[in-house]
Amino acid sequence: MRLAWLKTSAPLSYEVRRRAAPTAKAEHADGPPYKMPMRKRRIIYPALFYGHFQSSKICKTEVHKTMFQNAIKLDQRVAIYVPATDNVNEAVDNTAMVESCAKMLSNFFGGATIQPGRGAWVSDRDGLVLEDTTIVYAYCTAGDLEKHAADIEAFALEMKAAMHQEAVSVEVNRELYIIG
Repeated sequence: MRLAWLKTSAPLSYEVRRRAAPTAKAEHADGPPYKMPMRKRRIIYPALFYGHFQSSKICKTEVHKTMFQNAIKLDQRVAIYVPATDNVNEAVDNTAMVESCAKMLSNFFGGATIQPGRGAWVSDRDGLVLEDTTIVYAYCTAGDLEKHAADIEAFALEMKAAMHQEAVSVEVNRELYIIG
């Protein structure tokens, strides 16, 4: 805490602050008093608020537990980045590949979401490549992810070959795997 060294017995009331001189003396923990501007006299006690934030976090968790008792929790996220280029720099319609990817994830996990994006990466052959991409993602359980991980990797390799890419990206729980 920035002002932890300031010795004070209690916060100043409004009347005391209003009548106080423009500067006030404060005592440093290791040395003599010195002058400090009044605006620095305002003391915030974060420790007093810590319990409030902590308890509201606990309440939120308890609400989630009671609110979603009958829900299925899907805590794993799998995303496949479908490029919109062929041979690194030639624009191509990726609709068929996006639909194939969404169909595969839906069959494995019960559904998928398609989201457009734009990305940049550095190619060994062509330097900086800016391209449109489509992110197809799904949520699933850990067991389902483990069961279908090899199939997802095989799909990514097939997509890489079909679209003549140096590599393709698969994201699992905020970790990116570059499959090349």
